[in-house]
Amino acid sequence: MKIRISYLEQDLLWVIDELIGGLYSINLQTFETKCEIDCKKLFPYGKFSLQSIIKWKENYIVIIPLEIDRSWIFYHKNTGDVEYRKIVKYKCRERLIATAKDKNRLYFFPVSLYEPILIVNLNTLICSQMIENWSEKVSGDKFDTAWTGTYDGQYVFYPHKNTKNLIRLDGETQNMNQIELDIPENVIDINYAFGELWVLPVHGNKLYQIDENGVVINLVELLIKNTGDFIPDFARIVVQKRYLFLLPYYRKGIYVYDKQQKEVHIISDKCLELQQSSKEYFLSYWEYYVRNNKICFLPYLDEYIEINLDTLVYKKRELLYPGIWSDEEKIQKCIWSHIYEQNCTIGETDECDLNIFLKYLQFKLNKKKISNNESIGKNICKSLASTFY
Repeated sequence: MKIRISYLEQDLLWVIDELIGGLYSINLQTFETKCEIDCKKLFPYGKFSLQSIIKWKENYIVIIPLEIDRSWIFYHKNTGDVEYRKIVKYKCRERLIATAKDKNRLYFFPVSLYEPILIVNLNTLICSQMIENWSEKVSGDKFDTAWTGTYDGQYVFYPHKNTKNLIRLDGETQNMNQIELDIPENVIDINYAFGELWVLPVHGNKLYQIDENGVVINLVELLIKNTGDFIPDFARIVVQKRYLFLLPYYRKGIYVYDKQQKEVHIISDKCLELQQSSKEYFLSYWEYYVRNNKICFLPYLDEYIEINLDTLVYKKRELLYPGIWSDEEKIQKCIWSHIYEQNCTIGETDECDLNIFLKYLQFKLNKKKISNNESIGKNICKSLASTFY
């Protein structure tokens, strides 16, 4: 499986699979996988980008689109019913960057600085506040924002991507201001846990612990002893009680800073180089959860891995699609989530791996479902012409 979106509910993990598509539940006692909503049912009116999963009330799993004005997908766990509801009318792309359960709020920050900040009531799923023109208080010429933020119980923090600036939103008053960090590097990510707020620079071998006003209170220098390996650039930082987990760009493995021993460990039993190095494939892991004193990173370009938070002993395993699916079904479901068929021609709805595409053509040939109609060539030419011209 290839997972970028997940939600942990006790012993059940809810995930969106990027490869085949659909909503899956994974029993963390047995690691059995169940397809709750397949790709066709998930996107009955055309595929679009998803950004997060939340639990709503007692019985609903809610899937939130990146284009926030699209219908949100409500899945009833007991009945299996799927509903589509409009929650936000304003057309923009937003990321859920913080959930304040103590205040029953979801904080959505936009992909672009010129869109509003949205606050959604977690009980009613009604957009309770829209903060517009907030970017007028933000200095700099960078228009894109980061992909994650954090909440420390009072403030929501969000990095202004590739700058030294943090956007800080007060959870009580909703007042917003900009904090310029007194550090030499620009910031890419921020994370809060166990009373500690840490920022991750875009480049370099340093990490910074800051207070709520952005004052640096601890500086960590990352050094790897007795090895020729270098410190790569990191995309995400995950704060735990003893360790800081760092996810690198374009490399396998998980880098771990031990705050007690003040040294770096690399968790990997394979070559650290990623086989794919395009812009789309730059992280071996996107998502994680913490359970039973283990931090578990979900597969994106690597295997599922669970790491003991006391000893760093780790174990890898594969997360598999439901065992009831045949190989042919897997191929068909995988391709369906990336292509469409119309008038005897096949086109892609998003970036589709060539090998997968060829497997699907072979699947269709084996089933003798490709017509010999003479008009197919004309349809292909029209499709190519519309693509390239």
